[in-house]
Amino acid sequence: MSNWWWMREGASSTPLSFVLKPGDRVLLRGRSGAGKSTLLTQLAGLDVDLTTKGAIRINGAEAHHRTGIVGYVLQDPLTQAVMPQVGDDVAFGLENIGVDPAAMPERISDALKSVGLDVPLDTLTDHLSGGQRQRLALAGVLAMKPSLLLLDEPTANLDPAGAELIRNAVREVVRDRHITLVVVDHNDGFWADVVDREIVMGDEGRAHTRDEQRRRAPKKPVSPPSPSTLVRAMNLAVGYPRSPRAQENLNFEIVAGRILSVTGPNGAGKSALALTLAGLIPAYSGELQLDRRRVPVGLVFQTPEHQFIGSTVRADVMAGLRGPRSERDSRAQVILDDFHLTHLDRQNPFSLSGGEKRWLSLADIVATLPRDRPAILVVDEPTTGLDHESWIGLVESLRAIASDGHAIVVISHDQHLVTAISDERLELNS
Repeated sequence: MSNWWWMREGASSTPLSFVLKPGDRVLLRGRSGAGKSTLLTQLAGLDVDLTTKGAIRINGAEAHHRTGIVGYVLQDPLTQAVMPQVGDDVAFGLENIGVDPAAMPERISDALKSVGLDVPLDTLTDHLSGGQRQRLALAGVLAMKPSLLLLDEPTANLDPAGAELIRNAVREVVRDRHITLVVVDHNDGFWADVVDREIVMGDEGRAHTRDEQRRRAPKKPVSPPSPSTLVRAMNLAVGYPRSPRAQENLNFEIVAGRILSVTGPNGAGKSALALTLAGLIPAYSGELQLDRRRVPVGLVFQTPEHQFIGSTVRADVMAGLRGPRSERDSRAQVILDDFHLTHLDRQNPFSLSGGEKRWLSLADIVATLPRDRPAILVVDEPTTGLDHESWIGLVESLRAIASDGHAIVVISHDQHLVTAISDERLELNS
């Protein structure tokens, strides 16, 4: 593979040349928006709205002509489930490449076992958590036994134990089957014993190894005195409608000016709790003392695309603002500057990188928070797709929001983030 350039509207082209040999295991790194996901899409031979020069060749042929040998797990696992039941979803790829139906049950079972997704085959995919969907997407690809495996932040939505299971499964399968691997992740140390080299985008396409950047946040400021309780939960039970209860007997408070971190394994009910706090689904039982007319709640979804409604980044931020046009324009500009989005203000939100989408989803909700009274901001897995510098910026932004008197609830598997920002913690058990 050689002489490939990528280009998108509003960005300068960056030349990138590299060769992957059978069995190579490569970590692809770079700043948010550098084009990592775009490169994986091109390697997978998928058509995207890009102007490209040069070529990507796999075994001597253009990538888009090499079907069936490339397995691609997208950054957002919610976009990859195509069948209503788990077993059928894993079987879908096998059917498309013509696997003998008699061989399918064993391949499906082995793939699900390798990623630790221990659920009945007739489980509805809509009932899986984000982390379970991540495992399902990987299982569907592994079952096809690809020669080239492309993973875009495959552990982003997983708890630490689940992330290690996926990494170990990937390490075992690529070595046993001599699969070529390209994995995108900002946490290079996590993949150190799996990959054998790095390609760093944004540095003239040269491949080299860098020392791990440990995520150290600025020192946490002293919390303001005499905080007021905005929410009190007593014996609260939560879960998705028409599904079993995920948690029972939850007792906690959400306090103005403070940050509450919610942690726990995949499927423990963290996102269900977030939706319950936002009033989007009802609690199963118990009491949730929250006056929504006095204390508004803003929710940043785990999947940023679920809340984009504007045709441009600026329009998306302005969609939640009220008042005279001049005031909305001024407020939108402040938000765009604060969240490092001004240079992207004319782009379509769906064209952004994963990390840029994460910033925009947060900016959209922060723009709606009242400036004259406390509100609650709930953010679900906010560090997914963020590079080291953006991660530091997120920590500083969340602290600034809390220092303005708002309460923040952060749902995250990122233990570095939890350590850096938490005033209180709520650990959910499976």
